Amino acid sequence: MEEDKTMRLILYGLGQGLDLVEERVKEEHQILGYVDSYSKLAIFREKPFYNLDDIREISFDYIIITIQDGKAAWKVYNLLINEYGIAPDCIIPYYIYANREIYNMKMNTYDLSKIQGLIFGNSHAECGFLEEELRIPFINMAVSAQDIYYSYKIFQKCISKYGSKLKNLRYIIIDLYDYCCFNLDASIARYAIDYICWGGYLDEHNFNKNHNYQKTFREELFDRAYIPEKTSSMCHLFSNVNIRRNDLCAASRWRHIEKRNCLTAGPIIGGVVTKRSETTIKENIGLLNSFLKDIKSFNGDIEVIFTLIPRYIEMERATEIVMKEWKKEFENIVYNLCDKYNANFWNYKNRRELSENHMFYYDVEHMNTVGGRAISGILNEDLKKLIEIKKGIRNE
Repeated sequence: MEEDKTMRLILYGLGQGLDLVEERVKEEHQILGYVDSYSKLAIFREKPFYNLDDIREISFDYIIITIQDGKAAWKVYNLLINEYGIAPDCIIPYYIYANREIYNMKMNTYDLSKIQGLIFGNSHAECGFLEEELRIPFINMAVSAQDIYYSYKIFQKCISKYGSKLKNLRYIIIDLYDYCCFNLDASIARYAIDYICWGGYLDEHNFNKNHNYQKTFREELFDRAYIPEKTSSMCHLFSNVNIRRNDLCAASRWRHIEKRNCLTAGPIIGGVVTKRSETTIKENIGLLNSFLKDIKSFNGDIEVIFTLIPRYIEMERATEIVMKEWKKEFENIVYNLCDKYNANFWNYKNRRELSENHMFYYDVEHMNTVGGRAISGILNEDLKKLIEIKKGIRNE
């Protein structure tokens, strides 16, 4: 089909995903009407509502499935093909084909000319450093389960695709999760596929060594999240093909844990702490070194800041013994990198006013929105001091 002509679209589904799809249809295309498998309407939003049994009699170019749930959307996709004779090329399950990588969504929707900082890390930084609370315009690229490799790959993509627009970039924050972070490789962990589904960078890295899965990376992606290897391009139909990130300030993120909440053993004795991998450690040290080298090559004036965000104090105490073995090695690596690249290390695990306040935590691992506001405020003050120090050095 020609991509420069007006396309006639039918939207399948009246649920939560409809509004976003509808608003992203380019103005030059025509929404003929709507359809689903359970409604018997005649008119919806002042347009025809079609019966599935009559759908082949309608002259259209595409049926757009607006269902957000991957399994349900794929079921409808096959229903339209097998029972109603619709050609596969004429069916687009929007939320399956859309790009779910958070970095891509943000780089395509934020005004990059105003951005002065990028934040990388996993769920600790994702929940802790809130963009709307930071005085300096930052983009938070952190994703649950993201490791050093994926953070580095995202930075490389940001610079290669959008570097010309990031002219005001002055700060890179890399949150390092915990003292065992150099032993972490998300691609060989049990949550490797979850990381991709949560909005991570689509790359299998060392997945072929992952013993938690039986199939290939792409097979597991499709089986678990209905993410196909190849998808039809949607750019000619929609103004934006990136899935929005969930709002971290949603009501659930205001929850806090109880003071006497019991800790589970799982997070304390996870394999990343107990199963040392020299190969992973060596790879991550090399990756972080290359990460900083690339940052400085892009702009030598960028301030690199390593951070550690505290867990709830009871969790910090419970993990203290197992983390002690990692801490010295971690600090040696980080301080050497700081010396080599003139970087900074801000360890917020020492901020007891954060870790000892149970009202700041969603669970024992992660801050809630109140905690995110608190640590973001501290980060603001530390950035302010850093700016003042740099001004003082320049004035001398």
